[in-house]
Amino acid sequence: IDGVDGILVKVSQCCRPVPGDEIFGFITTGRGISIHKSDCVNLRSTDPQRRISVNWSGSVKTLHRSELLIRAENRKSMLADISSAISHDDAEVVSLNARTTTDNLAELDIVIEVAGLKHLQVIQKQLRQLPDIIEVRRR
Repeated sequence: IDGVDGILVKVSQCCRPVPGDEIFGFITTGRGISIHKSDCVNLRSTDPQRRISVNWSGSVKTLHRSELLIRAENRKSMLADISSAISHDDAEVVSLNARTTTDNLAELDIVIEVAGLKHLQVIQKQLRQLPDIIEVRRR
């Protein structure tokens, strides 16, 4: 994060910002600065005087975790198709929680590692093109 040196910086798990997202820092008590997406519900409920403007640094290339909700018609090999699309776009599934609703829809919460917002958007686009996909959105 540009402009923040010598201070512990943590990417918030509530909104999981990735490079490319608009972000703000929140000065925590004893835990450094927590980075949130600018539209994060948790950030909006904090003391505005403890928020600071921050920017993504272009110098460090790391992977960032992002969570997606995928809703689809439940069918055989749906999970395999989703996993294949994600790995084809050079991302890795970190965790997955899947369930089937009473109306036979598959709902998947998937945490993936991406390079940034553009990478995440490419993956979302590819997932939306799979057969029987109803919705793909960030959590």
